[in-house]
Amino acid sequence: MAYRNPQHGLVSIGRKDCQIKIKGYRVELGAIEATVRTVSGASQVAVVWGPASADPASKLLVCYLVAKQTPDADELGQIAPRLPFYMVPQAYHLLQAMPLSANGKVDYRALQT
Repeated sequence: MAYRNPQHGLVSIGRKDCQIKIKGYRVELGAIEATVRTVSGASQVAVVWGPASADPASKLLVCYLVAKQTPDADELGQIAPRLPFYMVPQAYHLLQAMPLSANGKVDYRALQT
């Protein structure tokens, strides 16, 4: 998706779907979310491709979970064998509730801030 800016021409604002490119591989974030949901038993899972630090060029996969209890190391350890190395989230955060947009869908932009 993009918009036309009179000063800068076309400005990209990202993809409409949840597909990203990591190390040359096209990845559907929904596939990662489904695997994490199955392994952890979380009621809701959202994965975002976000900045790792103040450097916006440095990005990593961050997984947000809504679960009754924090998944333990054994549960999280079961994720890596089920996904290719480039699809394994590098950080996990437990939330009380997932941020939702006005139409009731997960607000991924709110997770990235």
